[in-house]
Amino acid sequence: MRNPLISIIIPAHNAAATLGATWASVVAQTFSDWECLLVDDGSTDATALLAAEIVAEDDKFQYIYQDNQGVSSARNNARRLEWRKKKTKPSVPDIFLDMSAPAVSILLPVYNAAPYVADAVRSILGQSFTDFECVIVNDGSTDASPAILESLAAQDSRIRLIHTANQGLVSALNTGLEAAQAPLVARMDADDISLPGRLATQTLRMNQAPGVVALSGAIRYIDAQGKMGRIARHPPHTPQVLEQLRWGSSLVHGAVMYRREAVLRCGGYRSLFTHSEDYDLWWRLAMHGELENLEDVILLCRVHGTSVTQTHAAMQRHGSLMAQALAMCAARQNGKVLVRENAFPKLEALGLSVEEQNGLKARMLAMNAHLLGDEKEDEEGAVWLEHIKRSPLTNEIRYALGLYHLRCARRYLQRRQPARALRHLVTSVRYSLKPHAWMLKRALTFS
Repeated sequence: MRNPLISIIIPAHNAAATLGATWASVVAQTFSDWECLLVDDGSTDATALLAAEIVAEDDKFQYIYQDNQGVSSARNNARRLEWRKKKTKPSVPDIFLDMSAPAVSILLPVYNAAPYVADAVRSILGQSFTDFECVIVNDGSTDASPAILESLAAQDSRIRLIHTANQGLVSALNTGLEAAQAPLVARMDADDISLPGRLATQTLRMNQAPGVVALSGAIRYIDAQGKMGRIARHPPHTPQVLEQLRWGSSLVHGAVMYRREAVLRCGGYRSLFTHSEDYDLWWRLAMHGELENLEDVILLCRVHGTSVTQTHAAMQRHGSLMAQALAMCAARQNGKVLVRENAFPKLEALGLSVEEQNGLKARMLAMNAHLLGDEKEDEEGAVWLEHIKRSPLTNEIRYALGLYHLRCARRYLQRRQPARALRHLVTSVRYSLKPHAWMLKRALTFS
């Protein structure tokens, strides 16, 4: 009897709950020249009984039992059986259906986060949902982080610790994304705290809504000492999420769960968008599915002096501007916009009208004026401001300028400069009188 063309190898450990569905998916394949080898890696549940029933019904299915030796051993044993039967190594690669893969991979990059990383990891290990792996990428830390992570990994086998030379956040994220085994990836920052029900709540929603490619949620800010601050919520559904995305990020990166396949399909994280890599990703993911936010608070987000947002606000703003501009162009060109890896194209070369360019600059000015300050501190912002003021002031631009001056007022109040803060507050009111009704009407459109 001729040997089948393909061997499907399924290493399994305590897989009784999912074996039936996995076998059904194999049988449903249109290609039929295959055999299936299930290697039971020391299961203590009903896996053997279910396998016996399948063997009795279908002679294309074979069952092998071994003591609990791990997935790699299970794969090798299956291959040895296959080679003995065929007398030679197969010319066609085996197909592995790894039932030991977790439902969720946590992606946690770490760089010099010794004061906070232990609490961050423990908040993951303490989740009510337990079918996960925690992929931690130590990006060349020079503090005590590596020792802390090694100690934690020794205590819990769900931690997969990867050490790399320092390449930066984007590289660390892509390294972890490639290493992740699960179809769902939950992001986590090394200084934040995931609340105990986070993974359970997000996984449930992602399984209920296969069209959702990225799901974040509400967060509560904490300071360096863990003191609780305000709660921040973002719009729940895609239309509102995309509208808010025009004004800044509408998904919290450290609280997001996304579909790994969708992120890889749209190119992963792009190194060109350092410090705005998440904002760029949201625009590209939006072309592949829905973006949503949960109403529940799922994360405690730590804000301190070394936070990326605090220290790289100017680069973040410029990258965000280019990400949105490229997304606007891609929407008109069926997603086909070429970007060199080492340089942004000029905004003027992207085919946007002057009104669109000024509207985009106005929205980006408003995004983080509380971090960068007014035209006396922010040289790039001063140039943008002059261009915008010379253009027709649409309702959207007026609203953006009002928001910009309001955030400047906040900055200078915090810095105890009341006269400067008052000037910006008055200017904000002057710009904002007309747009408030316009913004209310626009908000109701998406509710």
